[in-house]
Amino acid sequence: MAVQSIETSLRTTATELALNIALVLGILGYFGIQTTAVAAMLAGVGIAIGAAWGGMLGNFAAGAFKLVLRPFKVGDFRTLGIAWQYTFFDLGGLAPAF
Repeated sequence: MAVQSIETSLRTTATELALNIALVLGILGYFGIQTTAVAAMLAGVGIAIGAAWGGMLGNFAAGAFKLVLRPFKVGDFRTLGIAWQYTFFDLGGLAPAF
């Protein structure tokens, strides 16, 4: 199996988010605010959002995995059940369409 690269838009967004969080925590620490309390609040918010939007976050994670792993390629032929058959073709977007 060939090594696959992470989608550019996903990598850029994740990097920017991590750097912004690190910047805010660094600034708060510089002014003497306890950053452990802020980190605990962020974790609590994350758990609350995860519990409230569990199904939606699962779908989001599935979409992120499709962007990262790219399980379908242009020209692949898939059959779903008996009646659904389709071939992927390129529209010039982020991923192949069908």
